[in-house]
Amino acid sequence: MKKRLISAMLAAIMVIGAAGCTGSAGTESSQSSQQSQSSSSAGQAVSGGEEYEGNMVKLSEEPVTLSMFLNFDSSRFVTVSNYAELPCQVEMTKITNVQPEYIHPAAGSEKEQLNLLLSSGDLPDIIYYDWSTFSSTPDQMYEEGLIIDLTDLIDQYAVNTKKLMEENPQIKKDITTDNGLMPCFYQMQFSEPLKNTYAYLIRADWLEQVGKDVPVTLDDWYDVLCAFRDNDMNGNGDPSDEWPFVSGMFNDNGDVHGLELFYSAWGKYWKMYVNEDGHAAYGAYDPDYKEYLLLMRQWIEEGLVDPDFATIDKTQQDARFLNSQSGATRSGLGAGFGTYISGLGDENAIVAAMSPVMEEGDTSYNFEGYSAGVTKSGAVITTDCAIPEIAVKWLDMYYGGDGMMLANYGIEGESYTMVDGYPTLSDYIMRNPEGKSINVAISEFSLGAASFPYWNDSAVREQRMLSYAAQEECSKEMSKMDTSRIIPNISLTADETAEYTAIISEVETYVKETVLAFLLGQQDIESGFDAYMQTLKDLGVEDAIAIYDAALQRYYAR
Repeated sequence: MKKRLISAMLAAIMVIGAAGCTGSAGTESSQSSQQSQSSSSAGQAVSGGEEYEGNMVKLSEEPVTLSMFLNFDSSRFVTVSNYAELPCQVEMTKITNVQPEYIHPAAGSEKEQLNLLLSSGDLPDIIYYDWSTFSSTPDQMYEEGLIIDLTDLIDQYAVNTKKLMEENPQIKKDITTDNGLMPCFYQMQFSEPLKNTYAYLIRADWLEQVGKDVPVTLDDWYDVLCAFRDNDMNGNGDPSDEWPFVSGMFNDNGDVHGLELFYSAWGKYWKMYVNEDGHAAYGAYDPDYKEYLLLMRQWIEEGLVDPDFATIDKTQQDARFLNSQSGATRSGLGAGFGTYISGLGDENAIVAAMSPVMEEGDTSYNFEGYSAGVTKSGAVITTDCAIPEIAVKWLDMYYGGDGMMLANYGIEGESYTMVDGYPTLSDYIMRNPEGKSINVAISEFSLGAASFPYWNDSAVREQRMLSYAAQEECSKEMSKMDTSRIIPNISLTADETAEYTAIISEVETYVKETVLAFLLGQQDIESGFDAYMQTLKDLGVEDAIAIYDAALQRYYAR
């Protein structure tokens, strides 16, 4: 990568890692010539005289640098300003002789800066991004000569990745595009106890006080919430300061939260999902959505839902739940559940409920919080990378052996120790003397919970997220929910991406605005729903569904 040019362009908004002797070169006119040149020029330095078998080894006799564009999570990594400063990265650099130069875009400008990079003609060696949210797909970037296909390189050099694919064929399916390319190294995570990371959480003492069991059906939920409303649960003589259910409607990412997920009782999701026939569907464009809206409006009118649901944030939600102003909410099974247990001072203070069903015995569907498999964020190697063999081996180290251990756990003897073969996080991480959360404490040593291309090991995730036995039991129970209706890791063509993005942005904006008006009583649901459905049709929602369904059927055929 031409450092002076790119640094001048991005210096004001990006943090550049420590520079080394770069392994990048200028862009070639075609991918085939680029790969041919890089193979011959880097061939003598690929292994550094040592055979790579999955563990960390010296990858080059001379120090080389791999530049990599990726987001930086400043909420967790409070002791460093660049991932290259992490002890796990310092140790890996010492052994491999490869210095990562991380290019971290300023928060909130990630997409803008990535577009700027791609149009600059001066690319970093590696780019890591959530391609499901970007205007260009990896397939399209390959066709435009921006990135390389990793299929052959993975087969030749990615020992750990190949092993994972052999052990779990689903991985190969998920990392291969419809065109047969393998363009990315993705973050991967597989663990049954952590298959679902969200749930409806309910105050166990409130349930006991009103003599109710954990609700299963929508009718059960109605009965429980009515009992919470009618019995002055915090005992202060003023039932008006309590709201049975508290949760924001839309979170900061624009996804639904809390109320909207009661729609799963119909076996449907408000955005794209896989229907009972194995085809893509858009749940907010469905006659059943009217019934869901009418039910939620009834609950709101009857005082079963915090009236601030349209504006409340997570901090306010937590405060009302902990201050006995609410008895039910939806939150994460990790930090969220842990915060409630800690705040209430009782590990058994909270019980969890699966997504509701219509009739007891029906399938409970999970549409959000699914945390198993291959994520949609992936690392591509660009055609400006002069040493793709080294880049592949370096990335592959994060998927097994010592590299995976460093990335997940950090430094043995400091952030973790091996206990009967189990990598156990240290007291400094689990019970930090300064009161730091587990995720923040472990991020002083390792990538921890960072968005990064690596094997996110189940043992570290279980310890990070499930620090109480109640959390572990709850997580196991929630993992029984059916995830088959979540859209898998499909890929759209360039034309499909452009058309779908244009349609869905207008559709989702309209859905959010109109649904909020329905729920607040500003628009009548009975008289206004047909017009709502017609507007969605006019906005092209059926075309968007068809695009997603075509991609879904191609995925099934891989």
